[in-house]
Amino acid sequence: MEFIEKTRYRKEIDGLRGIAVLGVVINHFDKKLLPSGYLGVDIFFVISGFVITSSLMRNYSTDFNEFFKNFFLRRIKRIYPTLIVFLIISSIFTCLFVADPVTNLKTGLSSVFGLSNIYLFKNSTDYFALKAELNTFTNTWSLGLEEQFYLIFPFLFYFSFRNKAAINGAKLLKNFLLFLSIISFLAFSFTYERNFSATYFLLPFRFWEMAGGVILFFSNFKFFSKKNKIYPVIAPTALALIIFLFFVPNDFGKYLTLLVVLFTIILIGYINERNFSYKVLNNKFLNHIGLLSYPIYLWHWSVLSISKQTIGVQWWTIPVQLILIYFLSLISFKYIENPIRKGQYSLKQLKNTYLYLLTLLFSFFGLTLFSNQKLSEVLYLGEKTKKNLPYFKQKVWDKRNCMNDRLYIIQPKIKDFDNCYVENKINNFNAKTFFIYGNSYNEQLMPIFVESSKNNSDNIFHSYYSRGCYASSKFEIYNERVPGHCSNIFKNYLSFFNKKSKTGDTLIIANSIKYFSAKISKNLYLTVNSKEINMKSELDLYLEELKLLNNELSSKKQKLVIISGIPYLGFNPVICSQWFAKSNNFCTPVWDETSNSEIKMINKKFEGLQDEGIIFINIYDEILNQIKFKNKKPIDFYRSKDHLSANGALLIKDFILKNLSIKI
Repeated sequence: MEFIEKTRYRKEIDGLRGIAVLGVVINHFDKKLLPSGYLGVDIFFVISGFVITSSLMRNYSTDFNEFFKNFFLRRIKRIYPTLIVFLIISSIFTCLFVADPVTNLKTGLSSVFGLSNIYLFKNSTDYFALKAELNTFTNTWSLGLEEQFYLIFPFLFYFSFRNKAAINGAKLLKNFLLFLSIISFLAFSFTYERNFSATYFLLPFRFWEMAGGVILFFSNFKFFSKKNKIYPVIAPTALALIIFLFFVPNDFGKYLTLLVVLFTIILIGYINERNFSYKVLNNKFLNHIGLLSYPIYLWHWSVLSISKQTIGVQWWTIPVQLILIYFLSLISFKYIENPIRKGQYSLKQLKNTYLYLLTLLFSFFGLTLFSNQKLSEVLYLGEKTKKNLPYFKQKVWDKRNCMNDRLYIIQPKIKDFDNCYVENKINNFNAKTFFIYGNSYNEQLMPIFVESSKNNSDNIFHSYYSRGCYASSKFEIYNERVPGHCSNIFKNYLSFFNKKSKTGDTLIIANSIKYFSAKISKNLYLTVNSKEINMKSELDLYLEELKLLNNELSSKKQKLVIISGIPYLGFNPVICSQWFAKSNNFCTPVWDETSNSEIKMINKKFEGLQDEGIIFINIYDEILNQIKFKNKKPIDFYRSKDHLSANGALLIKDFILKNLSIKI
C-alpha cells in the first residue's frame, strides 16, 4: 500500500513521548516549575492518532471480523494489563490513607470501562483544583477519551478503505476527519470559557486533537522543499516552541492547546534524520522514558495523590517519590506490558490472567463500595472524622430531601419545600418563622438552628439548600447541567416563602461568596442570560437584587438577613488531622490569606447593605475571634478548608442567634 513506509517504527516518537510525560510529571509535582506541562497530554493525543493509524494501516485486512478482532485485541493487550494492576494496588493504598475514598474508587471503576472522563465531568470536576489532585484516578480521564476514540475511528478507517485504492481511501478519510475536526475545534473554542469541564473531559471537544494525528499520517508536508534553507530548522523550531509552551502560564489554556497540537503535528511531519531535533528525540534517556511513558503516566499520579494526603511533596520526599514512580513503571513495563504485547504468553494464559485480575479487581470494588461493612472502612489507617454526625443523626431536619445541586436536572416543586421545617412541636400561630436558603454554606450552619429548636418555643425554622448554586433569581451558574436550574430553584423558594410566611417572619440567605472573586473561584462564575460578566459587575448587580428583594419584604414587614462568608483554612482539615500527615507541607499555612483578603473585601461590600435596612451578620470576624485569637485549633472546627464542622457552627451559635434576636 502507498502509505506502508509511514508504518515503520519511529524511535523519535518515543523521545517525544518522553518529553510529553516529563512535562506532565514535572507539572504535577510543582506547577510553578512548569505551569503548562500538562500540555504533554495533548501531545499524547496527537501521537495516539498518528500511531493508531499506522497500526491500522500495517495490519489492514479486508475481512471485517479479522480486522476488528485483531485491532481490539492489540488495544486490550496494550492498555488493560498495566491499568488493572495499577487500579488494584492504587485502590488498596487509597483505602488505607483516604478517609472517604468513594469518589476515587468510582473513578477507578469507571476507568475499567473507559468512562472515567464522563464520570469526572458528571461530578463537575475541575482538573486544576485540589479536589481533583486528591482523586487517585483523575488521570485516567485521558485513557477514557482515547478508548472512546478507538471505538469510533477503526470503523471510519475500515469503511473508507473498503473496496478502494489506498490513495482514494486515505483522501476520503482525511477529508471527512478534517470536516469533523473543524466542528470539534469550533465546539472546543466556543465552549471553553462557558463549560471548561466539558471541553477538558469530553471527546466531542477533544476529537480534533487525535484526528490531527490521523490527518498528519495521510499528509505530505510540501510547503517547503528540502532544499529550502528554512526546511532544516522547522522541526527543531517546533520542538523548541513545544518546550517553551510548557513554561507559559496556563491562563491562556485554550490557545496553548491549539498551539501545542499544531507544533506537534509540524514536528512529527518535518522531522528527519538530518536535523537537530531528531538527535534530541533519539537521546537514550528520552527514548527510555518514552517507552515507559504509559506506566509513568499512570503511577506518577497515584503516588503524588496519596503523598499529598500523607507525607506531602517536599524536598526530602521528591527523590523517594521519583524513584518509586520509576521502578513501579519499569516493573509494569518489563513484566506486564511488554511480555503481553510481544506475545510471550499464550492466548489461554492471557484469558486466565485477565479473568483472575478482573475478578480480583471487581471483588475489591464490590467490597469497598457496595457491601454493608465496607472494606474501605476496615482498611483505613486514620481516624474517621465524625464532626457532623451528631446533628445528622437527629431526625429533626430532613437534610436528604431538603437539598438540590447545580448538576441536578429535576427541580423541587413548591410543595416539596413543605417537608423542610426543622421538627418542632410548636402550635403557636404567632411564632416567628425563619426561612433559611443558600448553598452548602446554609447547610453548614444548620446545627445552630437544630439546637435552637430544641429549647425554643417562640420560633420555627425552615431550611433548604442547593449545592453549588446561588440565592439569585437572575444569575445562572457556570456548568449547570440545565441552564437556569439554580435561579429557578430560588424563584420557587421565594414563591414558597411568599405563600407560607407572615408579618414578622425572616428570610435568611447564607451563601459562599467565592463567585465574586476570580482568585477564589477560578473556573467558577455567574452568568446572566448565559453571558459571562466581569466579577465586579456581578457583585454590584447582586447587591442591587438584594436591595429590591428587601424592599419587597419590608413592604410586608418582613426582614432580610445576609450571613457573611467565612475565613478559609490553608489546608484540608480531614487530611491534616491524621497521624500520617503530621509532616505534610500541604498542612501549612493555617489560614489562606490570599482568599481571606478577598473575602474580607467582599464582606465589606455586603456590609453596606445595612444602610438599606438589611441585617448583615458578619460571622467572619466572630470565627476568627473564637478560634484564631483564643488560640483554639481550627482543625477542630472545620470539616473542609472552606466549611465549618458542626462544632464550628455551634461555636458561633450564640452570636448568630443574638443577631437574629432569638433567645439563647
